[in-house]
Amino acid sequence: MGNFFKAIGHFFSSHFGQAPSVLQKAGSILSYIAPLLKLIFAQVDPGDSVLVANTIAEVQTSMATAAALIAESHSTTDITAKARVATALSAVANHLNELLTAGHVKNDSIKASVTAGVEELQAVVKQLTA
Repeated sequence: MGNFFKAIGHFFSSHFGQAPSVLQKAGSILSYIAPLLKLIFAQVDPGDSVLVANTIAEVQTSMATAAALIAESHSTTDITAKARVATALSAVANHLNELLTAGHVKNDSIKASVTAGVEELQAVVKQLTA
């Protein structure tokens, strides 16, 4: 996954003359995570399906909020925009961590991808709040 984000940086740098902004990275991470949610739910034990479905719904809501805030932040001078994006991205990371720590992600490959996504989100949040 780290190579994916390095490739994004290289793509933006070569095509636009600059590396991606923190917000562009955040948007890319959200795009990467979205399909993983379906894979997680497909492997859930039937007894946990309601809990996991609710957590995934919270992830999706937080992702939609973050995406909207990212889009809005490009055209605003509001100094709180980055903080609001950071809060929404933290919520996504926290909900994904709930799925990981509760053992709902069974497949090691998916678990590694979700973990990498969480780490990348946390890095973006750190940059936004620095």
